[in-house]
Amino acid sequence: MAAPTGQNEPRRHHFVPQCWLAGFTGTGEKDGELCVTDLTRRKQWTTNPNGIGFIRDFYRVSEEEFDPVMVEKALSGLEGGVAPLLRRIDGGEWPLRSDEFSKLLYFIAIQLARVPSFRPMIFKVLDDVTRQYLGTDLSSKEAWLKRLKKVGHC
Repeated sequence: MAAPTGQNEPRRHHFVPQCWLAGFTGTGEKDGELCVTDLTRRKQWTTNPNGIGFIRDFYRVSEEEFDPVMVEKALSGLEGGVAPLLRRIDGGEWPLRSDEFSKLLYFIAIQLARVPSFRPMIFKVLDDVTRQYLGTDLSSKEAWLKRLKKVGHC
């Protein structure tokens, strides 16, 4: 069942994690200041990691049976586990243990998939795969009945 909409729901969904942005502040913390340069608009300003690298409700799930911020919560949990590793690396502590390095590699891979420019590409892949499955499943009555049986609807 979906979680009720409330004021505690995160609305700023960061595609650049705050724990990563914190490394660009003078203090290395999420409340530190960093300088932002927007090359398109030719503007510069200072902010903290919470004020940049986000899109409002970017990862929000609209299906009623799911928590609308489940993706944001999952990413936040991942970031919580990686933030200490990023601070250690920034402090010159290297190499990491094997399990820590695996966690860091997983974080890096997720970074590719969570940026706004990746979304059209992944939607195209999903569309192509869906069309391929539907083409096969709808090619004949027998194929459709076989699919229904496989998913437990017959």
